Formats: sequence, C-alpha cells, structure tokens
Amino acid sequence: MPQDAACPKCKSSFPVTEARNAFTVSCPKCDTEMTVEFKKPAVAPEAGQPPYDLLVKSGALSAAAAPPPPKKKNDEDDDPKRKGGSVAIVLLSGGFGLLFVLGGLGLTAWFLFFFVDTSADVVANINRPNNNQPNNQPNTGNPGSGPGPIVRPGPGPGPVIPPKPKDEFELRPVAGSPQAITPPALDLSTSQVIALPAQVGAVTVGGNGRYIIMHMPSKRQLICFDASKGTTFIGGDQLNDGHYMLAGGQNRLAALGPNNILSVFDLPGLQRRYDASGPPPAPFHAHSIAMGSATNGPLLACDAHGGVVLMDIGANGASPIEGSVGKIGGEMATPVRASANGKLFVRGGFRAESKTVLLTEWARKWRAVNSEVCDSYPMADGKIVLGCGMIVRDNGQQVGNRAAAAVWFVPAVSGAHFLRVTEVRDGNNQTFTASVHRNHNNPTAEKVVSFALPEAEGLVYRDGGTVPLDQHLFLIPDARMLVILNAQKNKLTMRKVDIK
Repeated sequence: MPQDAACPKCKSSFPVTEARNAFTVSCPKCDTEMTVEFKKPAVAPEAGQPPYDLLVKSGALSAAAAPPPPKKKNDEDDDPKRKGGSVAIVLLSGGFGLLFVLGGLGLTAWFLFFFVDTSADVVANINRPNNNQPNNQPNTGNPGSGPGPIVRPGPGPGPVIPPKPKDEFELRPVAGSPQAITPPALDLSTSQVIALPAQVGAVTVGGNGRYIIMHMPSKRQLICFDASKGTTFIGGDQLNDGHYMLAGGQNRLAALGPNNILSVFDLPGLQRRYDASGPPPAPFHAHSIAMGSATNGPLLACDAHGGVVLMDIGANGASPIEGSVGKIGGEMATPVRASANGKLFVRGGFRAESKTVLLTEWARKWRAVNSEVCDSYPMADGKIVLGCGMIVRDNGQQVGNRAAAAVWFVPAVSGAHFLRVTEVRDGNNQTFTASVHRNHNNPTAEKVVSFALPEAEGLVYRDGGTVPLDQHLFLIPDARMLVILNAQKNKLTMRKVDIK
C-alpha cells in the first residue's frame, strides 16, 4: 500500500510503495536522493491509519546494503498476499515446480555434455564383442562392469553414475599351439623313478597332458616333467615365498601367489611372460584356480564360498571377463577343476560325504548343477565327470550303476581313457590295483590293462577320504605311460602302460 513521504529538503510530499527493505528514491520536485524504509510499529495502528511507520533519511543507500530493486505490485496482487490468499500459494507452487523441471533438464544436458564419452574409439570398443578378443580395449569401469558409456570426471562437481554391471558372457576357450606327445626313448619295461629336488606343493597339467608342472616352495621354483622325454627341468625364474596355486594350459602356465599377483609363464620353457593383478579382490579372494590344459584360457578363479570369475590371460596381460562374476555354491573351501577343453568346471571335495557342483555356460550365463558325485574329475571332452565309484554327465545324470565301495575313477590327461583304482584291505594291510578303460558308459567293460599299484600307498586315507588323485595319478595314453607322484610328493614313478 503506498504511503506519502516528505522530502527533507523541499518538504514536498509524494507517494512511495511499501517494500520489505530500505531503498533509495529521488524527490520528484528537487531531485534530492533520500533513503526510505518501512518499519513495523511497536503498537498495532488504529483503523484507517497506515500499517507501517515511514522513515525518511537524506542521502542514497550504500551500494553494499542496497537490495535488489523492488518489483511493482498492483492492488490486486497486494491484498491476496497480505491476507495469505490461495492465489499466491498456487502461483508460488507452480513457479517452484517449473524451476524444478527446468533445472532437471538442464542438469541432464550438462551431464551428457561433460561426462559421456562418445568418441569414435569408445563407441567402437562398446560395439565390439568383448570376450577373449586380442584387439579389445579394457573398460575403464570396475572389473566385471558392462560395456555401457564410460563415465569420467567432468570439469565441475556433479554425479558420477557407474554403468550397470554386465551379467552375460560367452565361454570361449582360447586355442593354443598343439604339442605332440610321443612315448619317451626310455626302457620302461621296469618302473623308473625320478627323485625330485624338493617336496612339491601345487601340481597341474599343461600342454594337453604332456607336461606335469609342480611348485617347490622351499626352492621358490617350478619344476616340469616332460612325458615325451621322460625327464624333468627346473624353470629359470624364481617365485616369491609363500603358497601358490597353479593352472596349466596348452602353451601357458598361470601361478597365483601372495598379494594376489598372477604370474603367467610360457610352456614348455617356463619363461615368465608377465606379472599382473589377479582376480578382483571384491567380492572375493581366490581359493582355487583352473584352466583347460588344451587351451590358453580363460582361467576360472573361485573363492572359498563359491564365488567365481573368469580371467582372460592374453599374451600381454590379464583381465577379468565382463559378466562372468557369479555365485555357484558348493561346500566351503572346495577346489575347482577344469576339463581339458575348458568347457566344464567342477567344484567338489575329497571326502566320502562331499558333493560336487558342475559348472558350464548356458545361454551366456553360468549354469550350476548339483551332483552326488564326490572326488570329482572332469574328462577331457567336458561331457563326463568321474568320481568315487560313480560317473555322471555334465547335467548331473548318473551313468550306469554305482560301483562298489573303495573304487575311484580318474580320467587320463587327454582322450577317452580312464583309470579304475581299487583299494583292497586285509586287516591293517592296504593294497591297490588299477585297470585302464575307455568306455565310460560301462566302466567294467573294455578293460585295456590291469596291474598292481603299490605306488598308490598313502593316497587313500583310512576313513575313505583321498588326496586329489588327479594330482598324483597321470595316465598319458599318447606316451603309453602312467606317472605316479607319491603321497610324500618328492618322487615320480614312470610305468609303461600298453595303450594302443
């Protein structure tokens, strides 16, 4: 509501409009600048009196204290505001809503402009199949994340939204260069023993069964047995102190050691190719690793609780395969095994009551099947799993009848042959026999050869549990031999087996 202000110089009166803050005005008669301020009176004014006291001072308001110029209002706007009418509320609500919408659109445009990389290289990398391809560029997001737009820091503050993790992948075993396996030029008419320089720890098979690679913790070295030569050699590069896990491939060996360092070596020379970060530390730390011995990856890492991820171990570096992180379950702290062709993985223990999880890729996702088989070892073709008195298919279906107690089936390192190992107890005496078969549909038929197996002493415990038999009994059909690593893990025995 306007009130009359008196000029302190010429004393003329003129109307000024009510405002919340003090402001500067010029006298319309003498152009004198003055400061006008509306003050709420201490006592409510009587009816018909102005609602505010008007204070007028000579001089303009200082620049620091000057408020923004007041907006003009008409009487129709003034009355509803002073009375708290609904019209003002509606207008204010609409204004705030409009500001919210416009602000959101502006923020979205700003984010797209500054944060999303749409360069040709990034777009090409996103559209390229991202699994085991040598020209793939790694996603700069978190391990296991999907191929969506790469989010990077912008020039100013703002939200950083990670891409949605990818949950699909393709299990594509990487082909290596095959290495011929031939019988060694040795007289194996009688067994021959190779004493190892030290007790070994982790053991794996590489070169599609030609090489048995072992870790000697006390010497911090790798030692390799070559079935085609019947000799061993020691790798030139030393490892660090501590526990190592090994997984052999066609032309590569992966050794996962302390501090999650993954060392990759060439086969057969065991020259170190590179060191890289191992499986991602979240959500797990690897407890076991496996790789097809006829492939050059990928490598499967499994934690103690059944969390898995695939690692691509390329020629120049290792990285997790997007979408391959999964949870397969199974018993606590049980290891994983891989078929030679890299298409089937199994997770199971080596006690009579242990069960096995069979793991394959199906429709670009992991498929885990629970099975009753224990002491489980996949055959080379990835379709059959052998175990304690039992043979199952990759879908968990049992093949044939279950064998009697104290019988174990162990696959050859390559091909379709397998061992049937039988324990015979006579009081406190424990003896073993072995036979070679090649028809998993009828494991008692098509016997190739049978023989006593004294070297198996100590591989089977009194309570029926066993050591991992595939790390002690190596049937190598192409070399026509059986190699036995004794229970103390300090010597190898070579026996001739007539497989034709």
